[in-house]
Amino acid sequence: MAHTIPLLEDRRGGIELVTPYLFIHGTADQTYAYADMAADVPAERLVAVEDGSHSMTRNNPEVVAAAVREFALGLVEG
Repeated sequence: MAHTIPLLEDRRGGIELVTPYLFIHGTADQTYAYADMAADVPAERLVAVEDGSHSMTRNNPEVVAAAVREFALGLVEG
């Protein structure tokens, strides 16, 4: 069941993110299509979870944790 999240639509309006950020997105997400996210986010800021749904933290916790860990270490190590 897809739904619209106004914040995501507002983000498409060109809000500039000035802090380090990472999007982790499932390629099978039916709530917000991966193709839409990939079109909006620079590739170096987007981690694709193959066959991941909108509930990735529940269904793919190891993949999500590894992506967050790698991102955080990159910030610390510069």
